[in-house]
Amino acid sequence: MADILFLPFPTHDSAGVGLRLVIAKAIIDAHGGIVACENNNGGTRYTITL
Repeated sequence: MADILFLPFPTHDSAGVGLRLVIAKAIIDAHGGIVACENNNGGTRYTITL
């Protein structure tokens, strides 16, 4: 999986700082989980396995 998906990024959204996936992955990793990402008919599907 491309780890670039989980790097912090600048955002122009006034309500965010671009850290949602970074924080989620850190929590999942801390619990020994895995995050998988795949294309889903024009969208993205994230699967979390704990």
